Amino acid sequence: MEAKIVVGLQWGDEGKGKIVDYLSDDADLVVRYQGGANAGHTIVINGKKYILHLIPSGIIRGKLSYIGNGVVVDIDELLKEIENLRKENIDVDNLKISANSHILFEFHKIIDIHEEERKKELSIGTTKSGIGPCYVDKYDRIGIRMGDLLDKNIFLKKLSLRIRNFNEFYCKVFNVEKIDEKKFVEDILEKREKIKDMIVYPEVFAKKVIEGKMRILFEGAQGSLLDVDFGTYPYVTSSNPTSYNSFLGSGIPPYFDYKVIGITKCYTTRVGNGPFPSRMEDGCEEIVRKKGGEFGATTGRKRKCGWLDLPALKYTSFINRTDSIIMTKIDVLSDLGKIYILTDYTVNGTVLTNFPENVEKFDVVKPVFKEFECWTSDEVDDLKKNKISKRIKDFVSFVEKNINVKITHITTGQERNDIIKI
Repeated sequence: MEAKIVVGLQWGDEGKGKIVDYLSDDADLVVRYQGGANAGHTIVINGKKYILHLIPSGIIRGKLSYIGNGVVVDIDELLKEIENLRKENIDVDNLKISANSHILFEFHKIIDIHEEERKKELSIGTTKSGIGPCYVDKYDRIGIRMGDLLDKNIFLKKLSLRIRNFNEFYCKVFNVEKIDEKKFVEDILEKREKIKDMIVYPEVFAKKVIEGKMRILFEGAQGSLLDVDFGTYPYVTSSNPTSYNSFLGSGIPPYFDYKVIGITKCYTTRVGNGPFPSRMEDGCEEIVRKKGGEFGATTGRKRKCGWLDLPALKYTSFINRTDSIIMTKIDVLSDLGKIYILTDYTVNGTVLTNFPENVEKFDVVKPVFKEFECWTSDEVDDLKKNKISKRIKDFVSFVEKNINVKITHITTGQERNDIIKI
């Protein structure tokens, strides 16, 4: 029995969905362990694009797929995803959901939208999809879990108290309409019937996985630099995308060997606010954004584009205990002429030996770049024939040498099979 943990080593959007789909061919179980519908994992098969926000990417290959307790579940988004997959004749009978995962309601989204507006210049640029407020309820111990749906009386009692709390407090603070409890309850009970058979108790499920010696693939969402504890706080997500949360967020204890596979683009992107020292100049950024399709799969927002940030990559490779790396979108940087890697952060001419301990430090950081001669689209085509050019090899080798982690694969396009082992 073995496991693989797929984690993003940047600010998300590294191409994890494609990689999980690729690796899931050899897995028995694929697990999402954190985040919510703010994730957008894209898989392209014969030109057909599948975007998954909550359901693990392994579902496309018909694998047993599990939404762990660390995920916050927007039932509306979940049902929409299930419906879309069924329209494409993709079987969702293999989908299971932890009873301990928390339910994200519409009122969480209302709170998120108004809190972002209230914060003004302190806004971090969330997706406004209710993720943060749902996690707040979880840690304030007033959240409602998927397992509560299995006992109608318990569920209705908890939901009534939460709606009353929203109506009595948040409606006054934000000057919004009160929730019509009767209509709200009728709606959620109707949806409950569609998903209740998917809900499983984590201990029971985990025991079956361990006893069955299943090959597990853990699918992280977002990226390590958005980790609430180890990312560029406060410009982070509300959960822990890093590798060690895979066991806690799934409820599957590590009675097995495992490998951590980090995913990075050959450049860097981020959305929302926060530090981004490797950002490209406007003209180059726009070219890369268009070539790479750098628009959010969930929100459609433009992603900021920058050169590969080596100090950040070195940091995230370390904190995840990364065993190997897959580098994505090598095709996007082709034919640009000169390309760059951010090699060091300096302050007053002194190279920082550690990643900046707070975001304020980025205000005084001066990035140092190394120039590389760019490869051509013909060289990318040759790569697809397992012929790696000197320019691509030099780029990859430089990264490997500086982060001390082996890059095992490169992706050369959007399609499922556009991935090369090197």
